[in-house]
Amino acid sequence: GSLINSNSQAFGPAESGGWYTLTINMGAKSYEWTAIDEPTTTYTAISVIGGFNSWSDVGEIELAQLEGAPHNWYARGTIAEDTELKFRANHNWDVNWGSDGSAAIDEEKYYVTPGGDNIKVPAGTYDFYLNDITGNWSIAWVAEE
Repeated sequence: GSLINSNSQAFGPAESGGWYTLTINMGAKSYEWTAIDEPTTTYTAISVIGGFNSWSDVGEIELAQLEGAPHNWYARGTIAEDTELKFRANHNWDVNWGSDGSAAIDEEKYYVTPGGDNIKVPAGTYDFYLNDITGNWSIAWVAEE
């Protein structure tokens, strides 16, 4: 990686332009930029669906695409009961994202590997994040104020 502006301590890939993923290893305090192909698929909607809304088209948690960061989606939502859920694109099941089953959200993990299994989530308020290029997602518990 290279510094973009050493005064702000911002950093970016060594080459400008193109598409990259950033992988951060918190334990090793290291990071790596990896060049990827330009995405060819765009989605009109990303949502969270699950037992909390009876796996129904009504009551999904709708994520918004982040301005200035295409293919990155975010929403804050409250789940009233312990449940299982998944992310899905365009309100159908052609493209969806789940867990590899290796960990529940209430375990202390920085990263959960994407896969096809339902994601087990205890009741609470969460920040939901998803990158629709890599399929990487994050669900972060929000403390009550």
